[in-house]
Amino acid sequence: MRRSDTVRPGNRLLLVLLVLTAIVLINLDVRLGAGSPLDDLRQTVAGAIAPAQDGLGVLAQPVLGLAGDRAATRDARVEDLEAEVARLQSQVRTGAVDRGRVAQLDSLLRVATAAQFATLPAQVVAVSPAELSERTVVIDVGSADGIAADMTVLNGDGLVGRVLSVTASTATVQLLLDPAAQVGVRMAGSGQLGLARGGQVVPDRRDVLGSDVLGFELLDRLEPMVDGDVVVTFGSPGGRPFVPGVPVGVLRDVAGGYGATARIATLVPYVDFSSLDLVGVVVEPPRTDPRDLLVPVTSPPVPAPEPAATPVVP
Repeated sequence: MRRSDTVRPGNRLLLVLLVLTAIVLINLDVRLGAGSPLDDLRQTVAGAIAPAQDGLGVLAQPVLGLAGDRAATRDARVEDLEAEVARLQSQVRTGAVDRGRVAQLDSLLRVATAAQFATLPAQVVAVSPAELSERTVVIDVGSADGIAADMTVLNGDGLVGRVLSVTASTATVQLLLDPAAQVGVRMAGSGQLGLARGGQVVPDRRDVLGSDVLGFELLDRLEPMVDGDVVVTFGSPGGRPFVPGVPVGVLRDVAGGYGATARIATLVPYVDFSSLDLVGVVVEPPRTDPRDLLVPVTSPPVPAPEPAATPVVP
């Protein structure tokens, strides 16, 4: 005979009484230990409760199963949504990076085309540790790509530095900011020659200038030099280590008047060295000097003037 799948309302009171009785008998049985005379009675009560327990289990199983299915479905949906959000966030980040690199490559190609530089684009893959005094980066091209020491490195903004050493697949670039770096330059327009040196940090002006700076010295102390003059590379024999006509930066804080023993200034570079990413290595110099062709229309930010002191009224 098949057990009933339901518990009749009239039997609920009996079920409760049987359960309570079983609890009492179990407690007594535990206290009396093995061989308790209540063993037979406990087994009889358990046998009476079993059909009712089965009936309750049959009733509860579909409900519990439905709740479990819904919970599993909900959890799976949450996991799917979290994965979709992560994917979209990754696309946004990657898209922004890709757009930035496309803009940098476009700027580099415009410069190379205008000046007739044969350049090989490269990615910055490592930067020298901050605790070291040298300022270098590693790029992902090397001798296997035709790169050699003393090749000019630039980007769409201006001069980055020169190749210091190479391996088959990488090259170390000495940045223009390196303390050992120096490059012959000339002032756009007048053509007056000077020397730009790296390793120039002006702590009390860096926040105002908003970037690392170079030192500049005009070779002819009788020539005029003013704030805002643009400086470009003079060029080396054979285009190494520097090809001519690459914008370097703008003069600020000119010191030493006409005829002074030393005519020096701070040189604010066009390149933002704190965010170097895509650069170009000049593998073949131009046939003719581009002169001032690459001078940017806009210049680095001009330092804000010092506020005038407010007179104290006695």
